[in-house]
Amino acid sequence: MFVKGGRIPVRWTAPEAIAYRRFTSSSDVWGYGVVAWEVMSYGEHPYWNWSNDDVINVVNSGFRLPPPMVSFQRLNFLSHFYLYKAAYNIFVFFIPSVYCLSVYQRDYSKKLFGSDLPSSLLKQRFEKFITSL
Repeated sequence: MFVKGGRIPVRWTAPEAIAYRRFTSSSDVWGYGVVAWEVMSYGEHPYWNWSNDDVINVVNSGFRLPPPMVSFQRLNFLSHFYLYKAAYNIFVFFIPSVYCLSVYQRDYSKKLFGSDLPSSLLKQRFEKFITSL
């Protein structure tokens, strides 16, 4: 299908977006759901080998993709893995960056105001913190 000279991915597009050519956050949720179905179905093609016209007709008549055959243990593992990975990235990349900025700010304020901040001690602690990771 074409929209103003461009093609739209029928299998991942919400029925109302196909019908009215309006793309909203709700139609994005539909597309995300289809992608999540693909992931949980181990890469199975949504709506299998049906043509785009067949997909539009069956979705408009109320057909929905069946639940993927995934065990709850696998789903639980995947969710914990990605949550752990996100938390790890925040811990490893974001927190040290904030710490470096605070050290820099303290060094800068020491130069500006002449206060006696133990920035060398902070740097040593930061290096110890990084090596402990």
